[in-house]
Amino acid sequence: MSIVFKDILQNQIKFKNEYKRCDTLLHDIIIIQIRDNQIIKVIDGKGWIHPTRKKQYICFIQNIIKKHVIKNGNININLSDHPKKGCLNFCRIKSSNYFLIPDFRFTLNDINIDKHYYPDKFSNYDEQVLYMKKIQKDHKFEDKINKFYTNCIPHISKVNYFKYALNNKDICTGYVFGGSVHKYLNLPQNFVNVLKLNDMAGEDFKYFNEHFKYKYVIYNDGNTLSERTKLLLNVNPVIIKKVSPYEEFYSYLLKDNIDYIEYNDESELRDIHKKLENDEKFCLKLIDNNNKFTNNILTYNNILEYTAYLLNSIL
Repeated sequence: MSIVFKDILQNQIKFKNEYKRCDTLLHDIIIIQIRDNQIIKVIDGKGWIHPTRKKQYICFIQNIIKKHVIKNGNININLSDHPKKGCLNFCRIKSSNYFLIPDFRFTLNDINIDKHYYPDKFSNYDEQVLYMKKIQKDHKFEDKINKFYTNCIPHISKVNYFKYALNNKDICTGYVFGGSVHKYLNLPQNFVNVLKLNDMAGEDFKYFNEHFKYKYVIYNDGNTLSERTKLLLNVNPVIIKKVSPYEEFYSYLLKDNIDYIEYNDESELRDIHKKLENDEKFCLKLIDNNNKFTNNILTYNNILEYTAYLLNSIL
């Protein structure tokens, strides 16, 4: 076993008796049955099953068994954003006894990074990282726009940032995309109208590479944890992360003031901006730490090994 994810593995294996090994058909669950290191069947749980996430996780398990031997058993994966006990989840409340599997986009990433990047173009996270690092060469930190930025769909968790941004446009900007099936969800129409008047919302799609233009990118949660951290680690900004109760399997290895700047409330952002503007050396150190993290720790081989070890410990 690699030493990289040893702590989180040991934490979860302590609760292996809580893993539901049966084929109980819960909501939002798929069951991938493994026999003789092959997928022999995939069973859909009750209710609506997210087809893209299902495809992504099947591909991920197929990639694992190409390199590792997995015990016979049922791999029960929760496809919803909200973690469920007794099965594999992409996020959980910090330090809870829910099992963590790498999120569905580590294999097939369906986030459109730029006009040349489309779903299924790359087969794994390593290929995505190489692509993003290549195009980042055209975006030197010192030439970027010195504002906070985020590009998102209209989760309610994003509202406070955009309220703050509207009143602090000298240091903040961003974009709420309302052209998907989600529309503007439950955002008040008058708020959407004000965002549009300030070029902070619209139905025109903006690629993820908009983040590349800014020195400081905002991360905050979606329905639960947003799994975009692994992409933000590769766009060479300073990540400004709002405190979250959630974690992914690798989150515990990333630290405040080493890999990102953490904040509790948007009122802190101006002081953070002032600090970063006056210390470029510190900014570059954070960025360098993140590059080392994706180059040496959050690699696809390490991700596959972590998952194989976890599965063999709980199946």
